[in-house]
This record gives sequence, C-alpha cells and structure tokens, in this order.
Amino acid sequence: MNDRDAFNDGIFGSLWARQMIALTGGQHESLTALRTTAKSIAASRTTADYHPAYGPGGVGFYPGDWAGGNLWEGKESMANMMHVSGSSVGLLVAAVYTEWVDNVAKTSKAIPVNETPR
Repeated sequence: MNDRDAFNDGIFGSLWARQMIALTGGQHESLTALRTTAKSIAASRTTADYHPAYGPGGVGFYPGDWAGGNLWEGKESMANMMHVSGSSVGLLVAAVYTEWVDNVAKTSKAIPVNETPR
C-alpha cells in the first residue's frame, strides 16, 4: 500500500480503504499506514514558491515524493501533472473516509460500512 509510487497506490486507495473497512469493521493495522501516508502527502503539497520546469506552478499540487525530496520531479513527473496530483489525492480521500468511519463509530452503535459519506 505504501510503496511511495504515486502512479499506483493513489488510484485504488479509496476503493481499498472501503473494502478493508467492510472486511475488518475499521480495525486494521494497515489503516494506520494509510493515514500516515496521507499526512505526509498533505505536508508535501506545493507552496507559492513551487516553480516546475514547465506548466503551472504555485499552491495546491501534490507531488509523488510523499516522503519529501524531489526524485519524481527530477524524472519529469511533476506535481502539476494531473496524474501525479490526482493519484496522491486518492490516498488523501481514502484516509478521510477511514476517519469518517471512525467518527461514526464513536457517535453511534453501528458502523455503516456499506454507506458512502456525504
């Protein structure tokens, strides 16, 4: 799940999280890895001083280098590319979904694992 490959993990992250919660009732050690990865992605988002080699720059892109650095940027897989930011955001959405399920569990007696958050 957490292999630092922005082109693989994020695409299926949200689906994986929903299936994992349905199977485990929200209690699985890999959800911690997902949440940790999402926090790292959020912390690595671009700032106003992001100026890629080409294309738009600035705030709001999510690079593939979730642990920091610029390995992917050096290979011209820049954060301003839709498939790079989009895949990373997929893991953010997955982590938010798991947090939503945790919050529902704390406020009710049943976890609606088959319900989509609104």
